[in-house]
Amino acid sequence: MKYSRHDFGSYKLHIIKTTKFKTVSVIVNFRRSISKEETTIRSFLSLILLNSTNKYPTKRLLNIEAEKLYDLEISPAIKRIGNHGILSFELNMINEKWTETGMYEKSLNYLLDILFDPHVVDNKFDSKSFNLVKRDLITKINNIKDNKKKYAVVKMLEAMDKRGLLPYRFGYLEDVANINEANLYDYYLDVIKSDVVDIFVLGNIDVNQTKKIIQQKIPLNTIKKQKRELEIKHQDFRKRIKKIKEEEDVKQAKMVIGCKLINLTDFEKKYVMPIFSNIFGGAGYSKLFRSVREQKSLAYYINSQYIYADQILITSSGINQESFDKTLQQVRKELQNMLKGNITKEEVENAKNEYINVHQLIEDHPRALINTYLTMELLELDNIKTRIKKIKEVTIDDLKKVSKKIKMDTVYLLYGDDINEEN
Repeated sequence: MKYSRHDFGSYKLHIIKTTKFKTVSVIVNFRRSISKEETTIRSFLSLILLNSTNKYPTKRLLNIEAEKLYDLEISPAIKRIGNHGILSFELNMINEKWTETGMYEKSLNYLLDILFDPHVVDNKFDSKSFNLVKRDLITKINNIKDNKKKYAVVKMLEAMDKRGLLPYRFGYLEDVANINEANLYDYYLDVIKSDVVDIFVLGNIDVNQTKKIIQQKIPLNTIKKQKRELEIKHQDFRKRIKKIKEEEDVKQAKMVIGCKLINLTDFEKKYVMPIFSNIFGGAGYSKLFRSVREQKSLAYYINSQYIYADQILITSSGINQESFDKTLQQVRKELQNMLKGNITKEEVENAKNEYINVHQLIEDHPRALINTYLTMELLELDNIKTRIKKIKEVTIDDLKKVSKKIKMDTVYLLYGDDINEEN
């Protein structure tokens, strides 16, 4: 495997040449400092671009061409890394060695036409496509409540973050009404002009051919730099934990605890906190799983997640609502155990082995491999080999020190009728 990075000023091309896969994966990321107000229109844009191009002005014609390209599929995604929002488009194709000559270039051109040559009439998106996408967007926004686990996390983050950036929903219904065909196209032009663009291509491909195709098709010529720091740094910390309870039609209560992290060192961010989270609530051997679920029988599930760019630690659990206080008390007790250094060598080794095993498998999955290079680009994280080496250096004393920098901020409970099943 060989990685090369090509900076063309207005965008960067990252090529990961490998013979490991029979497929070629392409991901195009548009990135900018994001605000809550942009969330909905950005999601709208991610959907409407897949409806037509100037060459294929209807969804039907676009689909027919995709079928000719061996049922090519392009998947959009909206995500956030710290202060930055990423509008992402992913294309996976079979390497033309197993289809026919020319398929690689045709498929790549198909993707680039969708992104850089949309069907526009009188400086606005087509009304028919617009209305269809608007309906789909409203459905997606409303569907957030269907997944109660995710919904509870979003609600906790909304309570934790006054800016509304941390939860980063797919959109907000109140903002949909303000979007029309013209201002959506204006926003698209601003994205093309202002967003930092990273293109990742992974597979057994010709590097020079790839560079030539992309340089010919991409109409970007503005050099862009993001001024706003990517990583979120928390300034406000509560003296008392904020508790919120909300009643919904759920079969099982969901409790989510949000913690803010204070002034972590680079080593603590990259290596100590991943091990801390694994020991605290990462797997079946974790303290929360053993104490809260197995010993106390307070939860149907419980786990923790460390989010690097947000500098937060989230604990999620499914409980009976009557167990809320006892569960919260037990979580705080286990956090204190970490603070006191009540951590065994076996727990540390289990967490390290889990981390190493996950990273050793990254090279077997194209998307995970691309995401690794993306985090290296955006967050200046180390390569896989260095990560595995550094993770072995984490000590119990490191874990004890970092626990002092974890401040419990917000607790959210979503409750309803309790029965012993997961919803």
